[in-house]
Amino acid sequence: MKEIRGDAKNIRKLLSRQKFGIDYYQREYRWQRKHVRELIDDLTGAFLDNYKPSDRRSDVERYDRYFLGSIITSDDEGKYYIVDGQQRLTTITLILIYLYKSVGDEDLKSTIGEHIFSSRFGVRSYNLDVKSREQCMDSLFKGEPSDETDEMNDPSVRNILDRYSDVESTLSEAFQRRDNESDTSIADYFADWLIESVYLVDITAGNDADAYTVFETMNDRGLSLAPAEMLRGYLLANIGDSDRRATIAKAWDHTMLSLHDLGGDEGAKAIQSWLRSQHATTIRSSGGRASPEDFDVIGSEFHRWVRDRRETLGLMASADYEVFIERDFQFYARWYAEVVRAGNQVVDGLEPFYYVGQTTFTLHPMAALAPLIPGEPDELCKRKLRTVGTAIDCLLHRRIWNSQSIAQSIMRVRMFQELVLGVRGLGIDQLRDKLCDLLDDEDSELDAQRFAEADFRLHGNNRPKIHNALARITEFVETGSGRRSSFIEYLRRWGKGSYQIEHVLPESHRGEFDNFDYHRNRLGALVLLPRSINPSLGNMRYENKREHYPKENMLAGSLHERVYENNPDFNRFIRDSGLPFKPYEVFDVDAINERQELYRLLAEHIWSTDSIRRAAEA
Repeated sequence: MKEIRGDAKNIRKLLSRQKFGIDYYQREYRWQRKHVRELIDDLTGAFLDNYKPSDRRSDVERYDRYFLGSIITSDDEGKYYIVDGQQRLTTITLILIYLYKSVGDEDLKSTIGEHIFSSRFGVRSYNLDVKSREQCMDSLFKGEPSDETDEMNDPSVRNILDRYSDVESTLSEAFQRRDNESDTSIADYFADWLIESVYLVDITAGNDADAYTVFETMNDRGLSLAPAEMLRGYLLANIGDSDRRATIAKAWDHTMLSLHDLGGDEGAKAIQSWLRSQHATTIRSSGGRASPEDFDVIGSEFHRWVRDRRETLGLMASADYEVFIERDFQFYARWYAEVVRAGNQVVDGLEPFYYVGQTTFTLHPMAALAPLIPGEPDELCKRKLRTVGTAIDCLLHRRIWNSQSIAQSIMRVRMFQELVLGVRGLGIDQLRDKLCDLLDDEDSELDAQRFAEADFRLHGNNRPKIHNALARITEFVETGSGRRSSFIEYLRRWGKGSYQIEHVLPESHRGEFDNFDYHRNRLGALVLLPRSINPSLGNMRYENKREHYPKENMLAGSLHERVYENNPDFNRFIRDSGLPFKPYEVFDVDAINERQELYRLLAEHIWSTDSIRRAAEA
């Protein structure tokens, strides 16, 4: 084996003007929404623990450092290839692209650019140098729509585009209403910290063979055990009967293996969600350097937390440890897996978790598990999950429509105190009433005044959020009018069969409005149309383009009187809901105001407490 070097590098040293190749056999970018959210939650959480609105940018230098783990690279005569770590480095690059477009300081913008790409003879090449991603990265960096090409329909490339949407949503949530007391955006502070204070250890080998030997050694089972393995060892060591210990060990391993199939870290996350949902009683109430409490310790060292609280947990004799694994762990791990699956794909009866899964939120599994009691029938457990999932969907989307943050750093205390401690072990009727009371709280309402003050419209980096909101109300109108649900199709933003946000007001009307851009981007002036149709309308005037809307979804079609003719299902939906649908020959400020109110009323119907009551029904 040739020389192996290990060097701790911050993002600036690692990525500035440095090219990394990725071998063809490992070029897929596989991270999903949850991985991106978790990384950004960790980064922004560490940053916000130090940040104060009164800080100057120079104060960022004294903020705590953050260790992002190690990467393994091979040095092929001066060209470096990533053997392990491309998922993180690709995601960091997406974060840097977001920051490049968000910071206000032009010198900082130039610095960030050096970590994304370099130019030679007028040709830009990206520092993560993968030929098949060039068009994709150009599309993101320039903020231009992607072309329909084979490259853009490659699964890995499309996944990068989707994950960039998650980066936009998650970071905009984390930064919302946290700007400092100067005119400088918090994004500038975060960018400084990310580049200078986030470190990785770059382990470089002289060739691929040595690099993979290092990779295998670092991932060998003989190295230090993860918290889940240490918890397993502790619990099993306290079971006296060797035969019972062997049986329960197999049960533990089988459960962990099934969780691993959902994702490499889902076993640990299932344990965290179980312990938080059933046994934690305290949480650190604020950022900064406050002492960690139950919730916080479980997030990092749950094996020690269980050992230190064994008496509180009722772990006194061998039989208690058996029950803790055989009954409790297996029960909560099973339902945790159901919640995770329902967040990734539509599961009959658990649809709310798919809706929640489209946001940037990550704390819902612990709340979903909180009311469940081992031994309850599956049907009752599913009703409880559906009821909690519906309440979380309502809470999150009301906050989104009120332009309030749903970032983990903002929501963690409320989620734990109200939606874990507040519903732990409740029966279905108590659960329903408790959650309805929570959503009836003044801070959670979606009323006309709050919605008007929030001024929900398309701006900055909230396009994914607006797209999701339009998808939900479009689906609601479609299904209410007797059509099939197309929510998954409406969500798709890239590639063939995807949908785009359509501005009802084209540029050709600019001279007819004061503050045209403001009115054009209000929610009531937006609809969803297929990507294949939207460009063809171009700058066509409203009175001409609206003729095409009835061929599409009912929300867009409702702008034209033809949709109201010979359409009994849609007219029945209007009568039953009482919603003020009407066509518009002219789309002026009054029309936009009326459509804005229509969309708010649609949101009230979708995210009402009645939806929680319906979810709780057998």
